[in-house]
Amino acid sequence: MFFDAESGLTDTMFLSPQMMVDYAATGRSIIEDCQHEIFIDDVYENIASVRTYACKWVDYLHIVKARGEWRILHVTWHPGDLTYAASGAIRVGPNL
Repeated sequence: MFFDAESGLTDTMFLSPQMMVDYAATGRSIIEDCQHEIFIDDVYENIASVRTYACKWVDYLHIVKARGEWRILHVTWHPGDLTYAASGAIRVGPNL
């Protein structure tokens, strides 16, 4: 999701896995002293729901275990001011 300052509305966009890798490779998303919080909200056999708070973003991820490895299936993210998520702790949900 992103915020369109001109219209004052949020909107969605599609980014392929390769587009995300290419963007990360530019280094423009690197933020010094970035704190992260990771919450594994639920796991059921080979599927899981994960929430992260990192610097300027909130991410909701659906992940799957395929061929013995955990892989990201889907990410929904939103920019935000996350000064409250600065502990750097990794927290695990009760269903793990």
